[in-house]
Order: sequence, then C-alpha cells, then structure tokens
Amino acid sequence: RYCDNIPSGKAVLALIQEAKELLRENENGSCSENVAFQAEVATTGERGRPRIIIAKDQLEFLLDLGFKSGEIASLLGVSESTVKRRIREYETFVRQRYSNITDETLDGLVEELMREFPNCGYKRMTGLLLNSGHRIQQNRIRECMRRVNPEGVLLRVLELRTVHRRRYEISGPLALWHIDGNHKLIRWRFVIHGRIDGFSRMIVFLKCGKYGTRLLSPSSWEFWSTFKSTVR
Repeated sequence: RYCDNIPSGKAVLALIQEAKELLRENENGSCSENVAFQAEVATTGERGRPRIIIAKDQLEFLLDLGFKSGEIASLLGVSESTVKRRIREYETFVRQRYSNITDETLDGLVEELMREFPNCGYKRMTGLLLNSGHRIQQNRIRECMRRVNPEGVLLRVLELRTVHRRRYEISGPLALWHIDGNHKLIRWRFVIHGRIDGFSRMIVFLKCGKYGTRLLSPSSWEFWSTFKSTVR
C-alpha cells in the first residue's frame, strides 16, 4: 500500500511478485513435473491468493469432450474445487449440455443406428449419438435400447455373463490338494493358510500363523509336519 509513495515502487512490487511466483513454482516443482499444462495465475498485487485463470471456452471444450471435473483439474494442474468453482461462475453445468430431444425422436435415431450396427452396446451407442451431435444421458440410452431392441439387449447380457469353465477331474481323494493363503490381516501378524481336497472339496487343513510362506513352501519343515498330521 506504500508503493505509490516510493519512487519506482510499482517496479519493485512487480519484482517481488515475480520472485514469489518463482519460489512457489520451486516448492511445487515435484508435484507439477507430470503436468503438461499449467493454468495461468493472475497477480494483481492485492491481498489474498492470486486468481487462477481458466477460460470459459477452454472449460466448455473439455466438458463437451466428456472430461470430469477431477480429470480437468489434472489436465490444468489445479485443484478440483477450483474447477467446480469456475463451472458455477460460468454456469456451464453438465446437465445443461444434454440434448432436449423427445423419447420418440431418440427411439428413431437409435433404431436407425441399430440397423447399421446391430451388435452395438450402450457405450458405443453413446459415442454414435455424440458423433451425430446428440449428447444423451446414459439412463435414457439404456431405456431407449430396451424399448427399441429388447432381444438384442437380452442376448448381450447372456453373452457377457456366460462363464466358460474348464473340465475338472480328479482321480480320487488325496490325489490333488489346493493350497492357498489369506494375507489381509498380515499387518496384525495373522496369516491364514488352508488346503482343500480337490476330489471331495473337504477342508483338510486350516491354520493361522504369523509367517507368510512357510506353510505353503514344500521345502519348509512346517509344510511337511502339517502334511503328515493331516494325512494321519
């Protein structure tokens, strides 16, 4: 506030602000090494932290591409709260950027695209509609595809959830054991090891210890001692 009363005070203030910016960049250097772009900071010389400049066009462009607020913050090298604050200031809410077409019009568009891409799923349909200039919510696309092509939706669900299991045969009891361990409680020195018979699915051994691999390694004494006690 005394810079106007001192000769060359504004120039000195500008140099001080530049030095502060260099110190701030040096302190945050380890955090911003992987950031390809850094948002510009407006230094006015007033009290408080400087304002981070994020252009409205830039923010709208990233939102149109489908980036979330956290991803935009990572790209610009700012915090997520800053991005959300700029979205509120510019009133560029994501919900306002969706197309306001009716369900009948959407059904016609989806039906036309389904003729060209019969095996199209929800994600691909979202991209096709976006390429056509229509940004539609995921729930509306799902409901529309269920109305237009319910058979295709059912077939895709069956294909996704089909489990192809390999053939599994064991000659008899004690022919093959499945050995595994659970290390979720290892920070409290609780390590659980167990063995299951491959033929009868019977639990032949279950023990809690404080070692990670001794009970699982065939070269350890604990492995063979527990093996003999189990067989007996």
